[in-house]
Amino acid sequence: MPWEGKTMLELREEFVERVLRGEASKTALCREYGISRRTGDKWIGRYQKGEPMSDRSRAPGSIANRTTAATEAAIVALRRKHPVLGAKKLKRMLENQGMAAPAYSTINAILHRNGLIAKEASMAATPQKRFEKERPNEMWQADFKGHFAMLDGNRCHPLAILDDYSRYCLCIDAKENERYEGTKESFVRVFQRSGMPDTLLCDNGNPWGTAQSTGYTHFEVWLMDLGILTIHGRPRHPQTQGKPAI
Repeated sequence: MPWEGKTMLELREEFVERVLRGEASKTALCREYGISRRTGDKWIGRYQKGEPMSDRSRAPGSIANRTTAATEAAIVALRRKHPVLGAKKLKRMLENQGMAAPAYSTINAILHRNGLIAKEASMAATPQKRFEKERPNEMWQADFKGHFAMLDGNRCHPLAILDDYSRYCLCIDAKENERYEGTKESFVRVFQRSGMPDTLLCDNGNPWGTAQSTGYTHFEVWLMDLGILTIHGRPRHPQTQGKPAI
């Protein structure tokens, strides 16, 4: 039979009309249209009742334990009256009023749905995730914490070395500058006391990163000779090394 140019709804109506006109047996027509007798009876029944021949939604007609409109309205009213209160306190207040309050997650969903939680507040309430290595000396972080003038007219360049796993500050040295020789001196002392890391995370400034575009710095070559891999953060992304020390 020609199927081209006909929608599914037209085919269903055509099938029912042919059955009702008695053009052939229901079984034969079901076979011709590639449907079961049960499906054929369903479309015939809907056609005779005047119901639409389109597919019905498979969503449940009702949702068990769904929050009632009255409860949702009470939550919204409390939040608007007390905009600083979160789901836990709102739940307690509802229960104190003798209402069956939903779960915290449901209350939060209601607040979001009604536009009562700003994006900034949601981000502020999200717990921070710490990223750290699995063991000590797996990676260290090194950085010069700026520089400042001293009373004698010279400048102080604080060098900090941090273990990524423990966040323990292995070194905080006041250096005269950010050159290779003075930095190496501090690292040698820390190596003798705490061992050596597998990798070192640092920025792109002196003394570790200024020659990246043309080759390796003296500092990187020295670390490679010791079997230590140097990793550089992206330029202008200081948050890469944003880990508090203890």
